[in-house]
Amino acid sequence: MEQKLNSSNKLKNTIVPIAIILIFVFVIPKLIHGDFFGNKAIDSAEKYVNQQVYTSLGIPCEKYNSEIIYKSGDIKLISVKFYTDNSSVAVGSYCVYCDDEYVVNSTTMMGAEYSYKEHIEELKALFGI
Repeated sequence: MEQKLNSSNKLKNTIVPIAIILIFVFVIPKLIHGDFFGNKAIDSAEKYVNQQVYTSLGIPCEKYNSEIIYKSGDIKLISVKFYTDNSSVAVGSYCVYCDDEYVVNSTTMMGAEYSYKEHIEELKALFGI
């Protein structure tokens, strides 16, 4: 019985330090410097959409409704609906392709209610994912 207890304690004493090391190596740096939750990618996508809308329509966006619709590693496809003039109705939308927190490409402006999720395979083909 005592041997099982010692073996169990040895296992605990080995697993806990390894788990702590893994957290420090993989999770903490991503939280500090990276985009662990996709917030930096979403911020970059919204800034990009604001630039595209201002270039196209001549008015800045007031607010956004953004959602990560596809994620594989650092690659994210983000659906961004945009609003202008404090409107409660979205004016249009884009799907923005980000690698880590950097914008790579986007769709052209689409209607606000366009369902990017329903066209995820076409979007992956468009962006070469």
